[in-house]
Amino acid sequence: MPVMMNLLNAVTKCEIAEVDNASKKVTAHYNPKDLTIKSGAKWGVDPKPGDKQAPTVKFQGTNPRTFSITLLFDDSWLPLGLLNPFGGGGVVAAVDQMFKWTQPTDLSLQKKQPTAPMLKVTWGDLKALSFTVFLGEVSAQYLEFSMTGKPTRAQVTAGFTEIPSDPPRTNPTSGGVPGRRTHLMTAGDSLHSVAQREYGKPALWRGLAAINGIDDPLRVPIGTSVLIPPREDAELLS
Repeated sequence: MPVMMNLLNAVTKCEIAEVDNASKKVTAHYNPKDLTIKSGAKWGVDPKPGDKQAPTVKFQGTNPRTFSITLLFDDSWLPLGLLNPFGGGGVVAAVDQMFKWTQPTDLSLQKKQPTAPMLKVTWGDLKALSFTVFLGEVSAQYLEFSMTGKPTRAQVTAGFTEIPSDPPRTNPTSGGVPGRRTHLMTAGDSLHSVAQREYGKPALWRGLAAINGIDDPLRVPIGTSVLIPPREDAELLS
């Protein structure tokens, strides 16, 4: 057992933690076997009737980076009542925390500006993860259960989106600080209503759609975390 514990302690584990509260974290029982990072440029095209050549293309900015990972949490091999030596809590606690990160924090609700927490993912010296993110989507599949019905093994797939690191700037309309905020879409929400509430100008929905990579602004699912950029960026992309 001591040899096994030394081996476990020597492994650098992937961790996900809140930026403003590092004690709230999830430590991978087993490191992901792969990690996909995506980004891209946003280009606008303005075709005109009668054009015989390709229309003018205008650079509109760089999309936020996104990445996805799949983590396996497994307590099935442990004797009853023994904590997982990998850390990060048991299977149920880890999965519950992942889902909680898609919900508004208690503090943001008290301030009447509901937003999910900013997160940081670290894994050794992997510099590709040196940016702040929010958890855009998460799904969990329970794979094994104890005799009492308690989940002992789960596979969790999570997708993260980069939060801009620009210094927060004041929104002259609402007085808010939109540089590092997100909005969780609820029943009755639309990009038009979010733009009206955040900027006082519903036409800026185009900027929200562009920075969030939303192709169909009329079909944004309930529960989607929409990044709220500074007003200047929303106007530039609209």
